[in-house]
Amino acid sequence: GGSVATGTGGVGTGGISGTGGNGIISTGGTGSGGTGSTAAATGGRIGTGGTATGGTGTGGAGTGGAGTGGAGTGGTSGQRIISIDFVGGQTAMTSTEIAGVKPAARWNNAPGASGSLTAFADNQGNSMNCGLTWTAGTGGVWRLSWPDAPGNTRMMNGYLDPISASAPAKVEVTGLPSSITGSGYDVYVYAYGPLSSGTRTSIYAIGSTSISVTQTGPSASTFTGYTPAPPGGSGNYVVFRGVTGSSFTLTATPGTASGTQTRAPLNGIQIVSPSGS
Repeated sequence: GGSVATGTGGVGTGGISGTGGNGIISTGGTGSGGTGSTAAATGGRIGTGGTATGGTGTGGAGTGGAGTGGAGTGGTSGQRIISIDFVGGQTAMTSTEIAGVKPAARWNNAPGASGSLTAFADNQGNSMNCGLTWTAGTGGVWRLSWPDAPGNTRMMNGYLDPISASAPAKVEVTGLPSSITGSGYDVYVYAYGPLSSGTRTSIYAIGSTSISVTQTGPSASTFTGYTPAPPGGSGNYVVFRGVTGSSFTLTATPGTASGTQTRAPLNGIQIVSPSGS
């Protein structure tokens, strides 16, 4: 598989210990003073009829320099994370904001109901000539209307908003490099929208793998954390594990609904390599 970049900081090199002073020779002595090494120097040898007085060497204390490492932002050492936020007409994220189940900076903003990107940045600041196209289907974009705040709130607030099973939202990622695909990767899909009452299901799929998510109203009025949704259960994100290949297509399809219009919100995605990290 491809090599995986690390986010390990560099280590500074400490200073060199100083050399202690020479011992003082007594009158009549012929001995040479010892050399101290950050401690007391060894006294000179005793001369004929005289006594050598040991000199005290003062060691020079070197101060270690602190190296500044080039560490990746977010994720654990060795993880490469590509994060994409479907802005949904809300405030776009800045490159320093941290968000996601896999906390990471450098989110790539995907504004509007449809569009494309031709380059990404990952959490370590690497630029990649990958491709992204997306469409919200017939529903366009919408929002949770949470009070704006950087990070997780801002990432989750806006989303693609498909409303018809015949026109699902579709996201296609192409051109992933071998450094991402070599050991496989996991795709985290964030899925949460406003719901005043009732229950609805949404279906998310990559290839032949599909996961159904249930949401029951009322929805939260602020961001309260991430909850994984088991197949058919409730939560605000799902994970497709062990995805391979340089491209994939994600669909978000509205399912059934009681007391509300069908929806399949798609707030954002994270591509995390290697798989299982």
